[in-house]
Amino acid sequence: MIIEKSTVDGYICGFRDGNRDDFDALYRYTREFLYMYALSVVKDRFAADDAVQDAFIRVYRYAEKYKPGTNALAWLIEITKNAAINAKNDRGAVVIVDKSSRAEKAIEGPERAAADADYMEYMLKKLSAGERQVVTVHLYGDCTLKETAEILGIPATTAEWRYKSALKKLKRALEADKL
Repeated sequence: MIIEKSTVDGYICGFRDGNRDDFDALYRYTREFLYMYALSVVKDRFAADDAVQDAFIRVYRYAEKYKPGTNALAWLIEITKNAAINAKNDRGAVVIVDKSSRAEKAIEGPERAAADADYMEYMLKKLSAGERQVVTVHLYGDCTLKETAEILGIPATTAEWRYKSALKKLKRALEADKL
């Protein structure tokens, strides 16, 4: 699923203006993307779930600090990155697991949804942490490589190099899986 920045901006602004349904919509719309991003940072399903939960708590608390019209997706990713780093450093935390977005996909076929999620995670683990982050933000966040670089705080050339390197690794891994 591609995340539209304008949609995210609309949900955050709506919530800031008092529409609680927009917070729920924001959660449903971005949760899986932010989970994949957090997973690329922490490399652990439970820590990634914990990071996403913490990120949404922070969004709820600090939505009034968001500046409308700026890059809403970058704001969410930054909050999630910080929460993921904290989750990675805090292994003793209670983990809250929310499978709601995965459950929605399971309506189409639970085995297929689980297999797709597991295979995606399996393939992303073949990449370095930096490559995973670039791929996740670029593809799932529908950001240009320049925007991806800005969001991740790295030079654009580094983002481009990591993306190309990731594609080569994924291509080799796919070819090896076909054998």
